[in-house]
Amino acid sequence: MKGFPLFRRQITNVTTVSIMLLPDQILLAISGQPPRFITKTIPLGESWSQVLAELFREQKLQHSQVRVVLDSSQYQQLSIERPDLPEEELAGALPWAIKDFTSEPVTQLAIDYYDAAANPSARPRLQVICTPKQRIKEWVKTLQPMATLESVSIDELALAALFGRESRVDVLLYQLPGHEPHLLAVYQGRLCFSRALRGFLPLVQQSADQWPDDLLDHLMLEMQRSFDYLLSQLKLPEVATIHVAAGIDDPAALLRPLHQHFGIPAKWLANPSVLVGLEFLPVYGALLEQTSA
Repeated sequence: MKGFPLFRRQITNVTTVSIMLLPDQILLAISGQPPRFITKTIPLGESWSQVLAELFREQKLQHSQVRVVLDSSQYQQLSIERPDLPEEELAGALPWAIKDFTSEPVTQLAIDYYDAAANPSARPRLQVICTPKQRIKEWVKTLQPMATLESVSIDELALAALFGRESRVDVLLYQLPGHEPHLLAVYQGRLCFSRALRGFLPLVQQSADQWPDDLLDHLMLEMQRSFDYLLSQLKLPEVATIHVAAGIDDPAALLRPLHQHFGIPAKWLANPSVLVGLEFLPVYGALLEQTSA
């Protein structure tokens, strides 16, 4: 992403730590061969900043470079036409371009953006990310005595980083227990498409033999609509692979119908974080994000 200074990245050789703060716990991924993954519960009555400081001391992570990943509940994302302005003027213009679409005054928001995938014949679009400035200030205050805040990103972009910069369209169907699935498409390292699919909680709430008869049919229909959009509107190549990361008891019960319906490989997503827990996928993706000056 571009714009807000805290979102800039710098190349370093020190330990990199990615962090996601959830309501009752902190998730950490620590660079290394192999990477390490840590979950730390936030006890009732304690602040997350105190718990994080203790965790950094325990794990000897002082002086590390930290990449914060915002959970979907911690930011707002807007799609707008790109203002007809030079690159250097965009950051200053964005607050006023989105002021009618945000739930908080733009003067109280940290705002960043990235180029959205769009039909080549249409006007360019931006994906604008907003989060309260106070949230960023809390991270700076917490980390300043012990580490360096290298970047702030969002979960969707971190998930996209799992697929590198391949010249093919990879699709990820991602669903945690208790959550609806999310469908993301990545092409040449760019997040091109992201959509929540509604009505599919039984996939992770029930065993495969208890799924409603029409559940998979509805899922295939919604995915097909998304694939058609990638082709017809975004003019992307055909989807090459469907990757699945979902808290279901029988992966084959989903992978087999996906492969049969779409006629393309459908695979269970495999990387070091999956062995620990699917909730670690965004923080692991943040470790893989390529740096740029």
